[in-house]
Amino acid sequence: MAEDRCLLVGPFSDWDEVGRRASRRGWRVSQVESGAEAFRVLAGPQAPSVVVLPLEMRDGPAENLLISAQREGTGADFLVVAPASSREERAALLADGAEEIFEEPVDLDRILAKLDLLRDRQQLIDELDLVVRDPQMLQLFERVLRVAPLKVTVLITGESGTGKEMLAQAIHRASDRRDAPFVPVNVGALPENLLESELFGHEKGAFTSAEARRIGRFEMADRGTLFLDEIGEMPLPAQVNLLRVLEDERILRVGGSSPLKVDVRIVAATNRDLDELVRAGRFRRDLYYRLNVVHLNLPPLRERPSEIALLARTLGMRAGQKHGLAFPGFARDALEAMRKYEWPGNVRELRNLVDGIVALRPDRPVQAAELPSHILHGREPDFGRQLPALSLDRSEAEREFVIQSLLALRADVGTIKDHLMGRAQRPGGSYESGTQGQPIYPTRPVRVEPIDTARHSLQDLEQRAVEQALHDAGGNRRRAAQMLGISERTLYRRIKRFADED
Repeated sequence: MAEDRCLLVGPFSDWDEVGRRASRRGWRVSQVESGAEAFRVLAGPQAPSVVVLPLEMRDGPAENLLISAQREGTGADFLVVAPASSREERAALLADGAEEIFEEPVDLDRILAKLDLLRDRQQLIDELDLVVRDPQMLQLFERVLRVAPLKVTVLITGESGTGKEMLAQAIHRASDRRDAPFVPVNVGALPENLLESELFGHEKGAFTSAEARRIGRFEMADRGTLFLDEIGEMPLPAQVNLLRVLEDERILRVGGSSPLKVDVRIVAATNRDLDELVRAGRFRRDLYYRLNVVHLNLPPLRERPSEIALLARTLGMRAGQKHGLAFPGFARDALEAMRKYEWPGNVRELRNLVDGIVALRPDRPVQAAELPSHILHGREPDFGRQLPALSLDRSEAEREFVIQSLLALRADVGTIKDHLMGRAQRPGGSYESGTQGQPIYPTRPVRVEPIDTARHSLQDLEQRAVEQALHDAGGNRRRAAQMLGISERTLYRRIKRFADED
């Protein structure tokens, strides 16, 4: 798709004026008389990025071209000029692939402004190296472009793995702060006793280990953007201080006495329901209103299935380039199975799957039968099969399941690491074979020590899991938290609780 090419489909009385004014704005404008001619141009080497067309063309209605272009995945945006129409007619055109509908008499300034907005949107998407074709996502990026120049706080919500930090970076890059720092902070990963020092900094001697002055994240982000991820995990005392900074635009370092002026744009994100946290008294209502000036919600991957095949192909190509491997791509049946899967881990889950497939160096397009069984059958992994076949009551079974899952996860991580490092051991293990008898996913028996649930409390088992993870991670708490599937902050709390009880 060529950048900044606009195709006008006639006949229409104002097209000459639109063409002249669009050309002065840097667009390369061409014109055809019919939908059939437009479709040939869209399929050619100089395909336009935007098509402007009337509702009724010389050889048929606009919907014919919209449906054909959508089926072929041309990637162009379509602006339709139509007489006054009903809500149902407009909805049908939008469903067929129209980006926007302009009613007659035509406001040329609105069409030209929309052309510029579409160009800016695509430039931003290209700059972030993203794959975005779903209408919901495209509209979201338009909102980003509208809000980015304004100094207002933005709250981004969405499930884990949908790309909330990516959207925050888009806001930063589309703003006049793009040349200043973008500073991300994972609030949920910071221990409560260090959170304020990380955000606001501290003076020398502010506490026992404060041997020198420390600059906080707010000062690092001065004149730029501060991204507060997992804002729903912020403890209430820190929420009070954050609210004060948002209102006064001044920070006070821990142990300091002189407030410092900061010019920071705040973008916060969460996968939690902040309304529910406010009702439960775990998040301040006034802070919620202060953060939620503009709300952007990222739809999960399952709600934009039209992007899955394109994402999978693009991620595979990029992974191959990164590792210097030739990736042959996915067969049609594999892409269809991936499109039907729910993707509870969203884009992050898809990326990890594709990276693993590329690492195995397939020499032909990946078939559906070679995908993990839960994706092939369009459902989440059946973790219930890991439950031990023992005569346990419900609470004991749940406890056993938690521990077995943690241990199995640790073993799986080790297997993947060994394989990627070229140390996957065939003896004692096995390979699931694809249709051509090739190794697809390395597996090995997971040995789990018997657990006497009658003699151990859930707390004992939890402490054993934490101690084992810390041992396997060589004392690195961040890695141990990742192995356990919990935040680093939660791990700190568990360690402190175990120490206090000892």
